[in-house]
Amino acid sequence: MALHEDRRKISIRLTFLQSGITLAFALLAVGFWVVQVVQHAKYEEMAENNHQRTLALRAPRGLVFDRRGAVLVENRHSYSISIVREHTKDLNRTIRLLAGVVGVDEARVREIVDRHRREPTFRPITILQDATLAQVAAVTARRLDFELPDIVVEQVPTRQYPETMAAHLFGYVGEVNDAQVSEDDALKSGDIVGQSGIEKVYNAMLMGHDGAKRVVVNSVGREIRTLDEDEPTEGKRLQLTVDYDVPESHRRRVRFDRIQWRRCRPRS
Repeated sequence: MALHEDRRKISIRLTFLQSGITLAFALLAVGFWVVQVVQHAKYEEMAENNHQRTLALRAPRGLVFDRRGAVLVENRHSYSISIVREHTKDLNRTIRLLAGVVGVDEARVREIVDRHRREPTFRPITILQDATLAQVAAVTARRLDFELPDIVVEQVPTRQYPETMAAHLFGYVGEVNDAQVSEDDALKSGDIVGQSGIEKVYNAMLMGHDGAKRVVVNSVGREIRTLDEDEPTEGKRLQLTVDYDVPESHRRRVRFDRIQWRRCRPRS
């Protein structure tokens, strides 16, 4: 009787064990099916991104001319320094090291990164625009030493204005803010738009269309070769009615007349 009872208990235990093993293999099978079939596209894209990157190419803004066709506002090449969080293993270390290398306050760098935390990790966060050659050289040297593999130095078009005339007329450009992004669906974080003056009024016309470049990178994110490239499109050109080449004697006369008018203007 006791032997029969022992056999029954062992049989029950084996049944539970077999059921547990069967359930475990069933869960594994379902998990494999989800990964390989349901989420196939997601993991395929992740695998591709291990060796391919899509880099944005900023479009130059349209030139601005005076009424005779002389260039008033044009573009020049400059360098921007950005962090790509997708490539970093220790973001705090990168922020601390980058701030020391380029000579920028660490709190300022953290503020910029925090403002863009909700964006996709593959999108570069621009830390420094119009960087000096010394800053570019310092960052590049540390990239070669694998100290800053998650830092990207890019050559981008930057606005160049006349030095001595009409600053209030031309205005200036700057990175789009959150309010502007929410108001215009065509804008995205990181875009450069007109903030005042003609740059703001004719922003839609002067803005070009950014391009993109798909490249193959190695394990530390360094570009090996370019797969394909979509060239950016320059913004439309704008011709004003102002005359850049006004004789100096006329400029002095205009300033003198304004001074006299202000002196003779009756007080209210």
